[in-house]
Amino acid sequence: MRGGKRDGAGRPPGSATSKAVDWLDADQMTPIQALLAIMRDDRTPLRLRAWAAKEAAPYVHPRLAPGPAGEV
Repeated sequence: MRGGKRDGAGRPPGSATSKAVDWLDADQMTPIQALLAIMRDDRTPLRLRAWAAKEAAPYVHPRLAPGPAGEV
């Protein structure tokens, strides 16, 4: 017989990707606030903090307009 559910198959409960971050209250935060909270948390890995900063930047810092031609 093939297919069907097998005992012990699949991701174990409480695995790393399914754990919720206890300090991140998603019900009370906007997405930009969540990104900023991740970026500012020292316990978060640097790679994730850098990603959050990159994603939040367009919403926090406007793009600079190009100056007049000939200006250096």
